[in-house]
Amino acid sequence: MNLPIQDLEALFSQAVAAEAKATGNDPDHVATQWALTYADAALAVFERYRPSNQKPRALLRAARAWLATQSPKALQEFNRARSTFFNRPGSGKYKAPVYASRAIIEAVAAVNHSFPLDCVLQAALHLRKAEAYARRHEHA
Repeated sequence: MNLPIQDLEALFSQAVAAEAKATGNDPDHVATQWALTYADAALAVFERYRPSNQKPRALLRAARAWLATQSPKALQEFNRARSTFFNRPGSGKYKAPVYASRAIIEAVAAVNHSFPLDCVLQAALHLRKAEAYARRHEHA
């Protein structure tokens, strides 16, 4: 089922707000955690096609470290990992890892972004494209 982006945005917003209320956490924190969950899923798709490329895994590790510590060193490592991955996420003929890398980039942006819910939505959309492409070309 493909919902219009406005409907997805409303669903994500309501779900994040409900979880924030239930847990007592800040909605931005909840959205950031969701974004990192989408990044993990995108990483799994990416690694199916590029198992030797460790850049996305390093980026997620750096994003989580920055989120946890907020230290200048962690921010420097996060920016370095993001730059390395963003400039060379991996090339090739398959679109699934390209969409997955876009999902990862969008998701990790949530750790350092004013509107993490937007990052969750974009990560989810790119991940959906990556998974759909991977399913269609699984046996090709």
